[in-house]
Amino acid sequence: MAAEMVTLSGWLILLSSVFPGTWSVTEIRVGMIVAENVEPTAIGYSTSGGAIAVALDRIRNESLLNGYNFTFFVETVDCAAPKTVGALIDFIKEKNVHAVIGPPCGGLYAGTMSTAYNLLMFMWGYTFFSELTSDDRFPYVSTITATSLSLGYGFLKLAEYFNWDRIAILYSRDSVGYCDSITAINDKNTYQTKLAYKAVLDESANSTYYARMQSVKERARIIVVCFPTGPLKRRFFARAVQLGMATNEYVYVMLEVKSIGF
Repeated sequence: MAAEMVTLSGWLILLSSVFPGTWSVTEIRVGMIVAENVEPTAIGYSTSGGAIAVALDRIRNESLLNGYNFTFFVETVDCAAPKTVGALIDFIKEKNVHAVIGPPCGGLYAGTMSTAYNLLMFMWGYTFFSELTSDDRFPYVSTITATSLSLGYGFLKLAEYFNWDRIAILYSRDSVGYCDSITAINDKNTYQTKLAYKAVLDESANSTYYARMQSVKERARIIVVCFPTGPLKRRFFARAVQLGMATNEYVYVMLEVKSIGF
């Protein structure tokens, strides 16, 4: 979270100089769209909201925005698109905010409203949809999260470097779609590697889980895996050991957007 605090403080400072000559305010009103009950250890407001206080302390300690006051309005939406849209309408129509921090997941609906209302928006967390990188479609959106597109391109550079010509992809689904949008591998303008197998692993269907891992064992040795939490990764590799898939024959590449490894 330290990197996010530094980036957030810089973003708050930037607000005071946006559209020079058109802002006569000394109070900067910021809406915050947060989550609490979805992936709480990663994006829960109770564990991440302290970044705001740290950013404001830095601004005051360095006398960066003398004469400006910040007012924050917080709405908990737990990654639900209808609640996110409702919160934004309230921020825009009733609270008259100048900018929004969030949402920490999804982001496409919020980004569309940002464009429609010329509203500055700072996204973080699980806002990894590749569409958010489009400056034409989302000119007022800033996100510090690596998108699924850049993550995929990074992997393809790795595959090209090692000349991997056959891979498999295994991933799980969760409430924020953490692993659902790995798109760069389908880009014909990038390094071409054969996708031998791709499947979703569902822990509630144990026999199917093992069957799909067995299918990978028969088809590939370079395996791209994407799991949203550490326990899911540990249980996956426990099964890999049981199936004899934890030897020097295999290479596992774990795709992450949370700036942490295994």
